[in-house]
Amino acid sequence: MFTPGSHADVGHIRIIRQHYVFLVDNLDAKHSGLVDEVYQADVISAQEKSVVDTEIISYVQNEKLLSVLSRKTKEQFDKFLNALDKTGQQHIRKHISGHPGTDNVFSVHYVNIQETQDVPHADDISRLSQLQQQLQQANETIVKLQEQLIPTCYSQSKLSASSSCI
Repeated sequence: MFTPGSHADVGHIRIIRQHYVFLVDNLDAKHSGLVDEVYQADVISAQEKSVVDTEIISYVQNEKLLSVLSRKTKEQFDKFLNALDKTGQQHIRKHISGHPGTDNVFSVHYVNIQETQDVPHADDISRLSQLQQQLQQANETIVKLQEQLIPTCYSQSKLSASSSCI
């Protein structure tokens, strides 16, 4: 039986606490089916599932799920980790455990916090660069259109009292 604070079961609570902000910001409990998976795996009860599911805002739903998980056993937490894999959230498991797809998260050694900070993926950086270029091109186009429109409006206002320009 799980008793809060027992040495056998505090490892997963420490993991939740150490990665709390990351988990709240990155878990997809709302749309991935994670809550259903942990319910099916007998990690959470029907009542706990209902409490988590009734939340509309994703991060609040994640907070509720983490609160429930922090009161569970190590074995139930391991089932949660497996549910992350089943719902396409292996990156979450890898971030908090250091090893994707492993059944024993507690065999993982703790690393320096600086080493665990997210480094942008090369594809993300490339995509961001493309988007910045597209934005710059769009801004240049807007400026050119404004330059063309302003002289046209100025000359129309001289010719007619009822100008349709801005």
